[in-house]
Order: sequence, then structure tokens, then C-alpha cells
Amino acid sequence: MDTSLSVWLEVTEQWGADRADRVAVHRLLLNAYSAKSRYYHDLTHIEHMFEVANDVTDQIQDHDAMFFAIWFHDSIQKIGRDSEQLSADFAENKLNELNAPVEFVNKVIALILATKHGHALNIKHDLSTDEKLISDIDLCILGSARAEYLYYVTECRKEYPVTDFIYKRGRKKFLQQMAERSHIFLTGYFNGRFEALAFENIKFEIKSMN
Repeated sequence: MDTSLSVWLEVTEQWGADRADRVAVHRLLLNAYSAKSRYYHDLTHIEHMFEVANDVTDQIQDHDAMFFAIWFHDSIQKIGRDSEQLSADFAENKLNELNAPVEFVNKVIALILATKHGHALNIKHDLSTDEKLISDIDLCILGSARAEYLYYVTECRKEYPVTDFIYKRGRKKFLQQMAERSHIFLTGYFNGRFEALAFENIKFEIKSMN
């Protein structure tokens, strides 16, 4: 899986939509992730998620659903709004345009909503294997080396044109929710590879805010 047009066309061909329509949706996604307001939630983030997904490809149950969920999960970013739900709605609209089956579209929506990391209680069902995986893939930056983590922190801050007080209040709430979990990651692979360092990074960032 990657962000190339060739892969996109190959995966979307199965539903019989016109090539021009499929290219148009791919271009919309590229434009969304290339917006000037994107610093962390950009195409590099999507490419990184595909790289990590490729590392656990043997664990993914529905590769096509994972492909679209990764592509769409941060497609809409609006401050103060439920961006995951907006992104899921956008995915539903565009996948319907490409003639994707309803059951498949619903699976993609569920995967996108599984990336609501700070709002786990909003999920009303037990997470599937793929829902756990996309959550872990999206969060693995938390368990990166300190320099990479600090770069992520800096780039995230740039995406929110609000005062430091307001930003830190929201950011600290998210970090504390992560820190209070018994596990940040929901699958064995990510737990073993990223968990310890993720807790260290989160504690470090919280302490730096005090």
C-alpha cells in the first residue's frame, strides 16, 4: 500500500467507476493533505501510516478497507469539530461516488472512527482486529525516538491557530488520557515495539507544560 495514483487506480477499479472519477477523488485527497494549514496531518503522515501498515500486512484482515481508511482518516481537519466524523462522512460520500458496496463503505467508516483516540468511550462496540490496528498505526508516532517525537509535537502545534493557553489545555487533556491508559496500543506488535517509549514521551511532554 502507498499513496501513488497507480495503486489507487488498481484498488478502485473493482467497482467499475470511470477512471476520470477515480483520478478526481485521488486528487482531492492529495490536495487536502497538501493544504498550507497541514504540518503534521499531511501526506507524509499518510505515507508513514502505509509504511507501518505494510509492516503488519499479515495481521490486516481487509487490506482494501484499511487502504481507504488510512487515506481518508485525516482528510478533514476542522478545529473544534469532530474531524474524524467529518472525515468518515467525506469517505462515505466519495466511496459511494466510486460505486463501493455499502457494507464495505461501513467498514471503512468504522476504521476511520477507530482513530478517535481521545474519545474511546464514543465507540459503542468491541473493536475489530483492523480497528485496533489502524488505531495503533496512527498512534505509533508517540513511541518514536525523542527527536522525532519533538518534531511531531512542534508540527502539531502549527496546525492550531489558537493561543498557547487554549492549545496546551486541549493537548494536555489528550496526553493525560493517553497516560492514564493501562495500554496505549491495542495489539501485541505495537505494544511490544512502541509502548514503553510512548509513555516516556508523553510524560516528558506533560512535564514540559508545567
